[in-house]
Amino acid sequence: MGGPESQDDGGDSLLRFVDVHKDFREDGSALRGMNLDIHAGEFLTLLGPSGGGKSTALMMLAGFDTPTSGDILYKGQSIANIPAHRRNFGVVFQTRALFPHLTALQNVAYPLRMRGVSRPEATKRAREALARVHLSPLVGKRPAKLAAGEQQRVALARVMVFEPDVIVMDEPLAALDMDLAIRMEEEIRQLHEGLGNTVVYATQDHSEAIALSHRIAIMSAGAVQQTGTPAALYEEPQNAYTARFMGETNMLQGTVTSYDEPLCQVTLDTGEEVTATAISISGAGARTRLSVRPERLIINPDETQAPNRYKARVVGMDFRGDHTLLHLRLASGTHLEAKIPNGRVEDGFGSDDEIEVGWQARHCRALDPPS
Repeated sequence: MGGPESQDDGGDSLLRFVDVHKDFREDGSALRGMNLDIHAGEFLTLLGPSGGGKSTALMMLAGFDTPTSGDILYKGQSIANIPAHRRNFGVVFQTRALFPHLTALQNVAYPLRMRGVSRPEATKRAREALARVHLSPLVGKRPAKLAAGEQQRVALARVMVFEPDVIVMDEPLAALDMDLAIRMEEEIRQLHEGLGNTVVYATQDHSEAIALSHRIAIMSAGAVQQTGTPAALYEEPQNAYTARFMGETNMLQGTVTSYDEPLCQVTLDTGEEVTATAISISGAGARTRLSVRPERLIINPDETQAPNRYKARVVGMDFRGDHTLLHLRLASGTHLEAKIPNGRVEDGFGSDDEIEVGWQARHCRALDPPS
């Protein structure tokens, strides 16, 4: 099994969290030994639940907080105790934090004026930044007169106008409706591609993280569980937490009966025998959780398609637009879900039908046991 950086894509680290701890007197520990490398020019997302440590890590990175212990390095030098105004980092908050008494143009020009740029030059560059996020007609509006998405674009323009080395974004789309959030994802992606800055982003939404990121760091309980590309984390989780957080999965508990790397045989608690890919097991006799994605289940497979094959009953079918979600029950009572593209749902196939369901061993990962 690889460690948290086992999916690292290589390259020199621009930023490093080195065994960073953060303790709060009332709430306990927010970070518990966070280690993470961030590379120049990449878009890296911290993905995890509320309370997982994402915002605490970003606030320390931006300079608004300091570690209890450990260090944060930028270009090899410690910045753990350097205040925010001495870092050339830009920050986009979920609340947007615009000055209500200033116009969009004045908000965007503000960081340039604070850096000693002349008023005419600051105004010129602020107009260019607002044009880049398609807000030229609204430069004279104050935040209260702007829609939520427009305010978020002002916040993006205010950050990019002074060309920061690093942009820190703390759940900037969380307060937006779905359609607007999707449009803003595209805005953020295009801005990053155009500027080439390093972006460190935080979200609880795995779909958002997948859409935006070069790499994702899965966080839980103040530590990084696993890092990797979106595809690697989805298809090759190293533990059950990552498997679940990256999307829907069938999670089955059992005991390893034999182990012949890279495969193992597992007897489920409900009695089925399963061949799986061994990822995080210690050997025969060990407890494990098996993860297999719903789209990897095959309906009525032949022996070459799926060595793991079981009789099942269809107990429900949910139309989901581009696919149908099948709710299946094995003879033992084990419940499974399968995603079937609508073009492949067989004629006459319906609820209460008896079928066979199966999957390949390479798509079934034997992970860490239940805690």
